[in-house]
Amino acid sequence: MFLVENEKDFLDKYGEMAYKIAGRFVIEAYRDIEREDINQLALLYLWEATKSYDNTKGASFCTYAHIYICLLYTSPSPRDRG
Repeated sequence: MFLVENEKDFLDKYGEMAYKIAGRFVIEAYRDIEREDINQLALLYLWEATKSYDNTKGASFCTYAHIYICLLYTSPSPRDRG
């Protein structure tokens, strides 16, 4: 788990990364969804990454969160799973 002591500092440090990842997927797969909704989803995924991050595995949080967010954006959405 990644300890977040100050939410503003956390968002200042990692929020832009999440938005950049989201921007790629707006173009590729989520054209019908508003950009602000995509950004909010990116922040949700970023927050979820803090809960599953394990610093004993050797990856930085930034690296882990980047991969985690990308994987969630590329997994089928609940509406596509049937």
